[in-house]
Amino acid sequence: MNVYELENIFGVINNSGNICFAPDGISLYSCTGNRIHVTNLQSHVSSVFPVETFRPIKLIAVDSRNSVILVIDETNFGILISVATRTVLSSTNFKDDVLCVKFSPDYPLFALGFEKKIEIWRIPVLTRPVSFTLVRQYRSFITNSKIIHIVWRKRRVIAFTDENRGLILTSKGEIKHKIAFWKLPVVACEYINNHLYIVSPSGVCASYEYNKETKNFEQIEKQLIIPPKNRIHFAAFGGSILAANIDGEINIFETTQFTKLHAYKYDFKYVSLAVSNTGNCIALGNKEYDFLTVYEWKTESYLMKSVGHRTAILSQTISPNGQYIATGDGQGNLNIWMIGSGECIASFNIKQEGDVGEDCAVRGITFAPNSLSVIGVGGNGKIMVYDLIKKKCYRALHPDTHQLDGIVIEPRDGDIIAAYSSEDAKIFLYSIRTSKLLDVLTGHAGPITDICIHPVTSELSTSSWDKTVRCVNFLNDLQTEVIDHPAEVMSISVNSIGTMYVSACRDGYLYLYGCDDKSMIGLIAYRNDLIGGIKLSTSAAPDTLRDGSSYNPTQIMARKEKYVSSVKFLADNDEMVVCGGNSKYVAYYNVISKSLVYKSFVTKDYSYSNIYDFVTSKKLKQNLDKKTKKTIQTKSIYVSPAGKTLSILTDAGVQLYTSGNHAFQPYCLSEAITPEAALEHLSNGNFLSAFIFSVHLNDKNLINQSFRSIPMEEIVSVASRIPIALLSRVLEYLTKEVSGLLFHRAVFFTAALLRFHINTLVKPNISLAQTAIPSSSEYLPHLRNLFKALNLTYKKMSTQSQQALALLNMCLQMSHFLIKKESEKESDEVRSECEKKEEMSESEIEENIKEEKMSENESLEDDIQENKSNEKSHISSNDMSEEND
Repeated sequence: MNVYELENIFGVINNSGNICFAPDGISLYSCTGNRIHVTNLQSHVSSVFPVETFRPIKLIAVDSRNSVILVIDETNFGILISVATRTVLSSTNFKDDVLCVKFSPDYPLFALGFEKKIEIWRIPVLTRPVSFTLVRQYRSFITNSKIIHIVWRKRRVIAFTDENRGLILTSKGEIKHKIAFWKLPVVACEYINNHLYIVSPSGVCASYEYNKETKNFEQIEKQLIIPPKNRIHFAAFGGSILAANIDGEINIFETTQFTKLHAYKYDFKYVSLAVSNTGNCIALGNKEYDFLTVYEWKTESYLMKSVGHRTAILSQTISPNGQYIATGDGQGNLNIWMIGSGECIASFNIKQEGDVGEDCAVRGITFAPNSLSVIGVGGNGKIMVYDLIKKKCYRALHPDTHQLDGIVIEPRDGDIIAAYSSEDAKIFLYSIRTSKLLDVLTGHAGPITDICIHPVTSELSTSSWDKTVRCVNFLNDLQTEVIDHPAEVMSISVNSIGTMYVSACRDGYLYLYGCDDKSMIGLIAYRNDLIGGIKLSTSAAPDTLRDGSSYNPTQIMARKEKYVSSVKFLADNDEMVVCGGNSKYVAYYNVISKSLVYKSFVTKDYSYSNIYDFVTSKKLKQNLDKKTKKTIQTKSIYVSPAGKTLSILTDAGVQLYTSGNHAFQPYCLSEAITPEAALEHLSNGNFLSAFIFSVHLNDKNLINQSFRSIPMEEIVSVASRIPIALLSRVLEYLTKEVSGLLFHRAVFFTAALLRFHINTLVKPNISLAQTAIPSSSEYLPHLRNLFKALNLTYKKMSTQSQQALALLNMCLQMSHFLIKKESEKESDEVRSECEKKEEMSESEIEENIKEEKMSENESLEDDIQENKSNEKSHISSNDMSEEND
């Protein structure tokens, strides 16, 4: 069982905190709730730190070396995170309200600005304690002012208050100095090249130089950079550049004489700014509209432009090739995200004329089997099919209903889609190719909650509140099978090999039953595992509560409310199911042992009301005055066909988890496996060990050298003894080699590999002792890619490629992938023959091949002799008939 780790969050980009650049200008940090979102502007790859705070983030700051990040949440709890390891180094509670934070450019210090004081803290280093240390506190001369800006000048701190006072603070004492006296507080300030620059909201920019004799800042230049009626809302310095947001127009000035260099308008009037240290890039963000943009003003191009969902995300899914993830919200927006980079590559809107409110909400999404088109259904009762290449809608289907809640697609040819309406309890079958309504399935007496389709037989299964699951094969027009349950069925799923169904009910159990006879084969209790997180109820009267006493009715009610709303099989291991619902946990179960493997948090953000494990009456009274009550829950779960990624839709966005792929597999790897050892085996003529060593090390040059050094007469021997754990990697390598210059060698090796390992590729792995060995479902994408590459090579070399294509067809048409099934006797015979062939030595394999050729020649000679004898007998019979005549 692979442990899934959080990789990214989609649909939410910048909804809390501030934005800031790394000192090198390559990375951009933003806040996604209580997590840090980092984007690499060179590779255009984004990710999320696994560290999270207990409240939404308010402020973040990066040190001058890009080694640590200081994060402060809404409760003024600060944590220090290492950028390299993405782990927490230290944490502390600052208690008072932190208004601004600034790192020293030369020393391991940072300054915090509060309402009536300033504090200097030392960050932990290797030679000092690994915790925050308070160095100095200034509060005697600050009466009723708020510190809104802080600037470092070597060891001195320059602070600006909301009363327009500039204060210079030293380590020896405090110097009160009025740098500027303006009507409005300072918008931005920075110390660059021994000059202090400050900007007023009215558009006045001034530069000051420090005089060592008077120990004061003297004004050098003062200039008005905007018309009198305009106003600067946000401004930021970077290098020798000043960027100012003037009523929605971004103006860029140089700081020596404040001359205007560039200007462009933006869609939103109020945006926050951040400028890189080089001054080339400007980041624009808005927490209300959840957008984040990076603009390079010299080339007038956007390095990044991402917009999140302004309303709650209602649906999501993963593409069959595992490259894209689609999300839909309540305003009709359907966004397609690239999983590898986190970039939004397409955005559609299913809203039609006359749609109001929830009519345009995207309630269900699915991808076509080729991942080139996406299908969305919504509250307007329409099915919209979009082309991801042309970025437009090419099909619009209109069922006879006012709302659709979910959709699935037939996995083989992708022509037939099934969309269901929860309120009408109907299922509409459509053909995308002809845009015709094929059938309308009915029978449920209550709202439909979930739908799934069998990967082999295309059997359609639906769950409902009427405590039943109905299964029907719409391709063969078979009779509908009804499976009764003791409670409302909330979700249903089928494993990737099509042998087992799992359904989740509100009574606290997962029901397992076989796909063939629909008989129950297992039962898993999940309710006690989802307990945790009591929803703060506002229905209780505050007079009836005693301070300090626990609210037991709330805890009992919270236990009864825990149920699973989505359950899915993990594609990389059909022994495991993952489920989540009205809880802060996501649980993973083993269907063989019927036990919990582990469970993980959806979030640890205490701003949600159902995160608390224990509620007292005092805590309830504190929350009664709040108008909004956010709750965290799992709305849906999807697993990629390859089993490498897992997406969970929550109120905090779509969380993407990966199984933690590495460059090499650590099992069966020893110190003896080195590049030098592989080259030594290659020079000694041990081609099998050299090839296995190079594949283990995952060195492309070494793999090419060892593979191309194998003699043609040794290929069959090497291919027959490839370890099972390396089959997927070898198939991936052969897919590239088949289309290369040495396609003859690659095709011959592919044919031998498929012939000797057909049993492993077809039979699923269900042994608990072989969890390190991939299951047969993992080979499916590699086999499909290899099949496409061989089709292109077919004309170049017909004999061997025809044999390899036949073997691939045999693999892809087995019961593990498609409809056809083999008897147990034939599969056992194939397995025994393959095991015998794997145990043969090289000489025995060559002798067997020669014997097979000799037997083929002998059979051909026998056929020829039989044909000759038949011709002679036929001639003699004709002669006899003529003589009789």
